[in-house]
Amino acid sequence: MKNFFLVLFFCFFATNKIFSTTPNVPTDTSLVKVRHFDSLQVLDFQRNAEFQYDRTPPSYTLWDEIKMWLLRKFSKLFSDKGIAPYIRFLLILGLIGFLIWVFLKTKMQGIFVFDRKNSDVEYETLTENIHQLDFDTMIQNEIQTQNFRKATRLLYLKMLKILTDNNLIEWSLHKTNNDYIFELRQSLHYQDFKKLTKYYEFVWYGNFNISKTHFEDIFNSFLTFFKNEKVKN
Repeated sequence: MKNFFLVLFFCFFATNKIFSTTPNVPTDTSLVKVRHFDSLQVLDFQRNAEFQYDRTPPSYTLWDEIKMWLLRKFSKLFSDKGIAPYIRFLLILGLIGFLIWVFLKTKMQGIFVFDRKNSDVEYETLTENIHQLDFDTMIQNEIQTQNFRKATRLLYLKMLKILTDNNLIEWSLHKTNNDYIFELRQSLHYQDFKKLTKYYEFVWYGNFNISKTHFEDIFNSFLTFFKNEKVKN
């Protein structure tokens, strides 16, 4: 019993010592800054319809529903889940096939493969020196056979020859019409040459025959250019 009371007394003393000790806590002397909400910003949020969650949900038309459905389906094509990658592959394959079909249907291969049937004059003249051609005789022959498209082509080549002879341009097999237009940009013949170039490109590269009436207008425009004394300056 004596030992029991000693243990009990020791426990009571220790417990009282622990709870009676006050921890040494430092005093907080930091400056407290009171912050307030911006009343104008709060007012802007209150007026913003996007934050009015108690409003009536917007109504969608059938077309709106269809567009949202298509958008969801389209967005799934860019995921890597399920069959989306295979669908993308099929779509790309179909697009390539469509482009090939358009390529063949519009005969765009003529850009890369020489079509002699539609370009007899171009083949004959571009492989020869324009200074060695009798343009007047060739033009009259084409007019008599009413091949006004080829006649227009020859008129344009004759114009290039005249400009070359007068040192206004430098003719070359590898130059384009735009190259010649650029060379004449500071010349008095710039506007006339540019207009006649458009006539020629419309007739020749359009790949269709023109009427006699339209050709007469083009022919007279070329004759006016040929008779212009400024060309000889």
